[in-house]
Amino acid sequence: MSSERMKDATAKAELPGAWKPRSVVEPKPISDVPDDIAESESWEVLCALHSGFAWSEQWRKIVLASAREIVRARAALAGERVSEARIDDVARTSSQYLGFCERHLRSRLRYEQQFRAEGGLHT
Repeated sequence: MSSERMKDATAKAELPGAWKPRSVVEPKPISDVPDDIAESESWEVLCALHSGFAWSEQWRKIVLASAREIVRARAALAGERVSEARIDDVARTSSQYLGFCERHLRSRLRYEQQFRAEGGLHT
């Protein structure tokens, strides 16, 4: 279809009262998000990490996959054959993954403390 015919078809399709997409609303930036998001004190960030439908599990999987790739690369450079089970075991003990677990735990503790404070629950 030529560009002129396409313009005509588009103009005809835009009838009065026809559905039009809403403008995209940009999300409000969160001012206190640090480089390491797990270190945030922001209630919004902590909820995004740890509340229902949170994304900390996806983040954990990304960190673990990255650690696995490092193990695979080191084995390839050394000319060693390593099973996937062994790669997984070594990746789960890597400093990268253990560091994530430590940061995640500290962040989860902050979330739980703020959750209790927001809900009026005191320990």
